[in-house]
Amino acid sequence: MKTIAKSFLASLLAVTLIPAGDALAQDAPMTDAQARELLDQALDYAAEQQYEEAVETFETVREANPDAIESLDGLKIAVVYAVMGDVEAHEEHIRWLIQQFAQPRMPTDADRAVKGYIIFSLADDEELLAYARELAVYATDAAEALGEGEYLAWFDVTRGIAEYRLGNFEQASEWAARSTDDESEYIRGLALLYHAMAEYQRGNEDEAADIFEQAEQLVAELPEPGTEEYRTEWTDILVIQLAHEEARELMG
Repeated sequence: MKTIAKSFLASLLAVTLIPAGDALAQDAPMTDAQARELLDQALDYAAEQQYEEAVETFETVREANPDAIESLDGLKIAVVYAVMGDVEAHEEHIRWLIQQFAQPRMPTDADRAVKGYIIFSLADDEELLAYARELAVYATDAAEALGEGEYLAWFDVTRGIAEYRLGNFEQASEWAARSTDDESEYIRGLALLYHAMAEYQRGNEDEAADIFEQAEQLVAELPEPGTEEYRTEWTDILVIQLAHEEARELMG
């Protein structure tokens, strides 16, 4: 992966983090085991749609033991911020996540560091979007070589979303379309929605409507909150629902 210019990265990561003034952080270090327990609790809160409790618990860990946070934890909480519609907190979290996983070595970490930003329709920071595309390109290009080819369909969709946010609708359509036949309904659903939006933006409204109809059938069958599958797959379900809402607003 290319090294990003220092001045660009410094500008990109400029953020005021929450002060680590929590009594837990001051009195005794939070162990990795304690941090993991709290992180799991935060994700459980999110699965139960208790979003404020989820982010509050996550931020406790971020203050006390940030190195215990994995890229997947960061992605999941980014989705929560997006669902809450908190633009400022969402962007601050993404900048922290990028800083925490600066120059990621594995495609999964690259994908997760920025995917949580671009799935939010209000994400519009040009530098963050450009960086998201850079990591998305890295993930798609390096997946097979680094032994993460099993995630390539996800990476392809992320690259399509990154291109879409930058207004590169032809490229967005091409990358999203690669995963519209995937066996996973979560990959397929997200790919269909961004494929539909990209085609609509290109002026292909009839084709977009057909693709969107396929997506709507899938969205209607997503697991409901409170079910066991929802508790397991809530992150992907919320991401699809965010995309579905955006597509409905765009396409009428």
